[in-house]
Amino acid sequence: MICNLRLEDEDHDPTDIHVALGKAYLWGDEIPLGLFWRRTDLPTLEQSEPVLQKGGPLAYRHLGISEEGARDLKRESL
Repeated sequence: MICNLRLEDEDHDPTDIHVALGKAYLWGDEIPLGLFWRRTDLPTLEQSEPVLQKGGPLAYRHLGISEEGARDLKRESL
């Protein structure tokens, strides 16, 4: 019988990469589930990219690129 081991139900520290890797390699009678590892020393993508903080689809938002810059990007991609 396989037992799903919920990491949040035990004393798992998701900031310790070595413990996280050890849990990730567990496979057999126990299969760990949950958050294995989280970096806290770097900002998230949403925090480091201001355009993502506004919400909504990027396709419908002004990204701070001039029309001329957008045309140049289109030409380069063709």
